[in-house]
Amino acid sequence: MDDWVAARPLSVSQLAEWQAMLEARNDWLARRGIHFLVVFAPNAQTIYPEYLPPRFRRLGAPSRLDQVVDWLRTRSRVPVVDLRDDLRQAKAHERVYHRTGSHWNERGAFVAYQRVIEALRQWFPALSALPREAFEDAVEEGAGSDLAQAMGLRDVLHEEYLRLRPRAPRRARSVEAGLALPRLPARRQPRALETGDAGLPRAVVLRDSFTGALIPFLSEHFARVLYLFTEDLDPAVVERERPGVVIEEFVERRLMRGAPVNRPALARAEAADGRQAADDSVPVATSR
Repeated sequence: MDDWVAARPLSVSQLAEWQAMLEARNDWLARRGIHFLVVFAPNAQTIYPEYLPPRFRRLGAPSRLDQVVDWLRTRSRVPVVDLRDDLRQAKAHERVYHRTGSHWNERGAFVAYQRVIEALRQWFPALSALPREAFEDAVEEGAGSDLAQAMGLRDVLHEEYLRLRPRAPRRARSVEAGLALPRLPARRQPRALETGDAGLPRAVVLRDSFTGALIPFLSEHFARVLYLFTEDLDPAVVERERPGVVIEEFVERRLMRGAPVNRPALARAEAADGRQAADDSVPVATSR
């Protein structure tokens, strides 16, 4: 809710930290011929503000996501995908987030998937997102999603899960990831999928929980894709995977904390970019 009311906008120095961190990653990857794409997944209340209690009112300031997207698009070389407009348009004809959860459902993830593939086409023109007609709409009743679970009411507040079932068999198959992340539970361990199509690019995806619903859609478009439940770009993993693109997905609420810290291999470039950005006198971005 603190995020929604926009009580604490990002400062110029905080915006510069996000820019420097992302540009250090972008530049390190570019020197190895690897593309970099940043994707922001909106909070549920950003897409469905009409369901918030009236006491939660925006203060009129731009949101942190407004600030970061505007800042990066006007001052940075890092490609950014902002999914808010796409999801707002889609919600006019079907529900795109869970009623009892904070995440998009499969229909919302499909909207995000189409937009991400569109962004990747600038580097991989042969990629083409599957049309909606390739899937059959389905509805499943089940226990409540993550917000119901947080209240201990999963068995009381049920969810109507809006599914998309592929009409043709999926090509991507799970394979050995080749690494493990210590201290993470099994459901958050690295996951790799391969299609067997050597003509497709390879990818590494740094993710949070929003990417989970994207995996069945995105994986169809890569020879191999490695999903890592982390915001840490590990140069050793990238060197081993040899991807054509690294995609990093952040949920909007992640912007309420400071920018991720790069590994030492990237830190020098990050520090140099941060100093240059901080030296520039630029006001905080305004909302659209």
